[in-house]
Amino acid sequence: MFRYFEPNKIFAITSKAPKYVLFLFIVVLTIGLIEALILSPEDYKQSDSVRIMYVHVPAAWISLGIFSSLTLLSIGSFIFKNKNFALIAKSLAPSGFVFNIVALVT
Repeated sequence: MFRYFEPNKIFAITSKAPKYVLFLFIVVLTIGLIEALILSPEDYKQSDSVRIMYVHVPAAWISLGIFSSLTLLSIGSFIFKNKNFALIAKSLAPSGFVFNIVALVT
């Protein structure tokens, strides 16, 4: 199982993806924000302020998921002495912080 966590194999798999993933991310983000913030109907009690739910709730859930996976990766790094787990956990921390700030601000 851990042979797939070797840095050479991870780099070989992930080095081809960033261009396509970035393009797909931009397209899906644009469509999602247009539908959520412009095309969604107003609520009869809260009017336009209900639309912030489309940003706040996903940001809060993603933040929770990132920090949960960060915890599991840190435990795995401690138990299995795998440096890749620690590296992935370290790289997840800034994105978890950003999503947490977005959830708190909204």
